[in-house]
Amino acid sequence: MSLLNDILRNAVAAKASDIHINVGLPPLFRIHTVVTHSDFPIVTPEGASRVAAQSTDARTGLLSSLPFSRSACSSGRTVLESLPCTAS
Repeated sequence: MSLLNDILRNAVAAKASDIHINVGLPPLFRIHTVVTHSDFPIVTPEGASRVAAQSTDARTGLLSSLPFSRSACSSGRTVLESLPCTAS
C-alpha cells in the first residue's frame, strides 16, 4: 500500500474535505472547516516527493479510481482537486 493511499483512506474515514501536505508538518486534514493534524509522521522533503510521484502514478489503485484533477501552482505546489461527480 502506498503512503498516499494510507493518507487518503484516513482522510475519508475522518470525513475530511481537504488534505494539506506540507514539509515540516504531519499531513493536515480539514474536518468541518477546522484544520487538524493527522496521526502521520512529519512530512520530509523526500516524503513529499514520494507522495507527489504517487499522485501521478496511474498504477496507484485507489487514486486512479477517484475523480481527481492534478495541477501545479505557480508556487511549485502540486494540487489535487476533487472533480464534480457525474451521473452515469
